Amino acid sequence: MRNKKRLKQTAAGMSALVMGASAILSAMAPIPVMAAGESKVAGEIAVNPDIHYQTLDGWGTSLCWWGNIIGSWGDADWNGNGRADREEIAELAFSPEYLNLNIVRYNVGGGDKADSSIKRCEGLVPGWTKDMTGTEDGSGEFNGEAFYAKSTEEMSDAGQLWMLEQANQYRYDYARETGEENTIINKVFSNSPPYYMTKSGSSTGGYWEDSNNLKDDYYDDFAMYMARSANWVDRNLKSKYGVGVSYIEPLNEPDTNYWHDGSTKQEGCIFNTGELQSRAYREMQKALEAEEFQGNLNEMKITGTDETNLWTSINSFNRLDDDIKANMDTISAHTYSGSDSERKELRQIAEKYDKGLWMSEVTKGGGSHYEGCHESMDAANTRSQSEGIMADLKYMQPSAWIAWLVADSEYECLQTNSNWGLIHAVFEKDGQPVPDYHTNLVDENGNRKEGVPGEGYWAVTKQFYTMMQYSKYLKAGYTMIDIQEGNMCAAISPEGDELVIVAQNFDGERNTTVDLSAFPGAAAAELYRTSDSESCQLTETQDVTDGVLDMTLPSKLRIYLCNKSK
Repeated sequence: MRNKKRLKQTAAGMSALVMGASAILSAMAPIPVMAAGESKVAGEIAVNPDIHYQTLDGWGTSLCWWGNIIGSWGDADWNGNGRADREEIAELAFSPEYLNLNIVRYNVGGGDKADSSIKRCEGLVPGWTKDMTGTEDGSGEFNGEAFYAKSTEEMSDAGQLWMLEQANQYRYDYARETGEENTIINKVFSNSPPYYMTKSGSSTGGYWEDSNNLKDDYYDDFAMYMARSANWVDRNLKSKYGVGVSYIEPLNEPDTNYWHDGSTKQEGCIFNTGELQSRAYREMQKALEAEEFQGNLNEMKITGTDETNLWTSINSFNRLDDDIKANMDTISAHTYSGSDSERKELRQIAEKYDKGLWMSEVTKGGGSHYEGCHESMDAANTRSQSEGIMADLKYMQPSAWIAWLVADSEYECLQTNSNWGLIHAVFEKDGQPVPDYHTNLVDENGNRKEGVPGEGYWAVTKQFYTMMQYSKYLKAGYTMIDIQEGNMCAAISPEGDELVIVAQNFDGERNTTVDLSAFPGAAAAELYRTSDSESCQLTETQDVTDGVLDMTLPSKLRIYLCNKSK
């Protein structure tokens, strides 16, 4: 009797260009590997299981800003299928059957002043001050007993906390069902301190002439604000799911020119590199060790510096004080821009200082927005998305890859004629664009134009399925290994019973072969494909002959599942 083993392969593509492919070899026992001296090339592209790179912590998302908005939908069943829409979206994000996300960046909102300039409803993230003190302006005293007694539903940011709990629930349930380790990783981070701690009096940013917005005498107060928020989240999650908050980051893209008073977009705060960033991290560590927490936060690790691009990430880490570098557990960087050489340089810095390395935020935008664009690989800009993931995995080699967001505002995308996010949704509660902000979505009377979707609308885009090609199959605990092809990456499972290969091709149809002679016994491959008309659908089964997998990379997104016999 034969024990079946399986190989999966996925490919990501758009219009006439193939975006990527993944192949997974799964088995009931460790995959046999040929001994030294037995190896011979049986295909054009060799896979070497003896050369290991990073082991994956997993894949994730920030909850900005979709978590609070969609998490606050309650039991609304907008699509009329008998199930709350927020539950459906949570399943798409966190279920192992879909995106399989196991890392969550929870945004501790600062909260802006009552007459905030922020127009985007999703950008108005609730702060934690009222929960802590009973007032929103910082005039009240911290009441720990009342604060820590609050339930999720009583919190100002109940919507985002609900979504955070959903992520934890899915990993908790999966671990119980399979007997595997719970791989959830929770991180809290800040975009800005509360408005009353800032020089400008706004959490949108500082003055142009003094862009460092946190008041000089509030560094310790802000750090304690973050620590208390993290402590509440940690206690809440541990009580329900057994795993709390592992990481904390007080800054987000601190060395940019984005964050200035009067922004209509979001919260943000500049901290110049060197002295000010070092001070913020130093106060954060002191706060975690504060006596009031009785050692409960001693295991919470600091990450940084979450800069917007690779060059800035390199520069800001290099300029940190030595004690801050030593204390920082993980370097976290965003890859909105940067070269492969900068990816390698940041990886080398992490290796030099013995730090973990995360790609902690990016989502690709662009494309164009028109009726039917959500089903278009081209309009959803999936090529740029797949290229970025591939380059990060191969050259930066982070252990975690985290999307900026799962769902973005449909109105924002319509307003800018672009596509951002894996899912698009109307965030405005009344389904009404903001007249003095979404100017091209309303008529002369300020009413929503015909053809602009209303309350409860949401749609899955091809970016969702492109990321799913990676995140569903390159799982937490898998180790990246060597593959002799610049447009492919490969990984093996912890038990050595599953091999994943991801490939991408952008020059039209390509025919090649992958040498699986180091993994004897591969028998057949099931082909799953995503294209403009398909989304990870099984389309055919092909044989693996003499240890060779034939790969045809057309303008389609593909997944191969190959059976392996013993």
